[in-house]
Amino acid sequence: MDEPLSTGRGKSDSFGAPMDSADPNAMDEDEVYDNEFIILVPDEFMGCVLGRGGATIRRLQWQTHTTIRVSNADEPFYPGTNFRLVTIISSSTAAMDAAQQLILLQIAQNYSKSFREVACVVPDDMAGRVIGKGGGEKDVERIRHGLLRTNQTNSPLPTPHPPNLVLASTDRIQEIRNCCQHAELANRGEGAQGERIMTVQGNVAQVTKALRMVVDLIFHE
Repeated sequence: MDEPLSTGRGKSDSFGAPMDSADPNAMDEDEVYDNEFIILVPDEFMGCVLGRGGATIRRLQWQTHTTIRVSNADEPFYPGTNFRLVTIISSSTAAMDAAQQLILLQIAQNYSKSFREVACVVPDDMAGRVIGKGGGEKDVERIRHGLLRTNQTNSPLPTPHPPNLVLASTDRIQEIRNCCQHAELANRGEGAQGERIMTVQGNVAQVTKALRMVVDLIFHE
């Protein structure tokens, strides 16, 4: 298994240089990237994403033509979690999607028995695109207080949600939930300032499909 490389937000290690570059942190000053998509990865999985001396993450960048930055040892975790930040930077939505798929596949290949959950960051001003017009926080709160029930008795939701309750939200977020075991977007204020965490559970195929939908919803409109 690849050895971990010790590498927070605001201060992150970039592995954006070509694979044969003498400076692993070198970046082209003329390169302009429009979009950033942040995946939150459990800390124990980061070794296989980085690889020995950063070799794996350099290869992933080379394959997808993206820049990938990981949170470093000074500020390793997203606030309130044990998740490390993996920031994918590119002007191409397709390239960002390819990068997230290869990153999660790399994790699944090395941790097939324990890989079940990953998260991503959704800016507050983009949350409406992910939720859609048919549901959202009001329905979530009604369910949490037992005011809104559904006919689903085999909900995959973990506790504290009762088995006969689901987080009802139609349109876009429901489509995301339909393609994985569970997905939930945190309420405003539960993440870092101006952000929300979206947690996705399932196998690698389900999780990558769900994150692909999130990328499309955030960046395609």
